[in-house]
Amino acid sequence: RSRGVFLSGSAETMVVVEGAGHADAEVARQSLIRRWRRLSRHGIADAFEKNPARCRRLVLRGVPEDLRWEVWQAAVGSKKRYRPSQYRELLAQETTWSRLIELDAPRTFPDVAAFNSCYLE
Repeated sequence: RSRGVFLSGSAETMVVVEGAGHADAEVARQSLIRRWRRLSRHGIADAFEKNPARCRRLVLRGVPEDLRWEVWQAAVGSKKRYRPSQYRELLAQETTWSRLIELDAPRTFPDVAAFNSCYLE
């Protein structure tokens, strides 16, 4: 009996090759989903910090659709770097493009009142 090799895809829609039977594929899929659920209960972000290699292997086997957002955030570390005030700080900074954006926004979106009133002052 040969074992299946999993290609990319979600845990719900894994593609199995190399002659693994349907029952084998279903058992492997259910096992992978259970592993993700267990990891989720203990904290996906913590798991990515403590054992990134294990998490990478799990990601390559497939991520259940309902966990993808949480896994993505953990994988890129977005929650650690998030600062609520950062957007406003960046918005207040002048860049080399600021003046061009101010000129171009009302022309590009003439029907958007926010651009017209904001930039006509």
